[in-house]
Amino acid sequence: ETEEGTLVSSAIRDVTERKRAEQSALLVAQRTQMAAEAARLFSWIWEIESDTLTWTTSPERLLGPLPASGKYPDFREMLHPDDREPYLAMSRQFMTSGAEYEREFRIVRTDGQVHWLRGRGKAILDASGRPLCMLGITVDIDERKRAEQALAESEELLRATFDHAPDGISL
Repeated sequence: ETEEGTLVSSAIRDVTERKRAEQSALLVAQRTQMAAEAARLFSWIWEIESDTLTWTTSPERLLGPLPASGKYPDFREMLHPDDREPYLAMSRQFMTSGAEYEREFRIVRTDGQVHWLRGRGKAILDASGRPLCMLGITVDIDERKRAEQALAESEELLRATFDHAPDGISL
């Protein structure tokens, strides 16, 4: 307060550009999410020190329904028994090299279904070469693998039919 009266101070800040940028970022995130869902693609990060695996999207479509415990089993435990050791050996190798990997493998989902996936990832190393985390994507390839299996079975049936036909078959 002064001799002339009360002073009032105010500041006005135009936040229009910030709001536009926030809206634009939200739209990009939504489009990216839609594209990932359409492609059946899931991205993840594994924090090695805390042994924490975080999915950027809900992994329910990939891993099966969330168990009653509210937490998915350790991903390593979900690997199909025949694929577990080769997958883990590959992970150990690439974790120390920092090279990128890509591999097809199976998991046993929480609903008991065996599901085919393709994983691609890379370890992020610190300056001394120690792995900090692994970043990657996992793609649901189950439909493709089932179609490949059905085609192989059909070809085998056709081959057996030709091989064991008592008379020649001509096309």
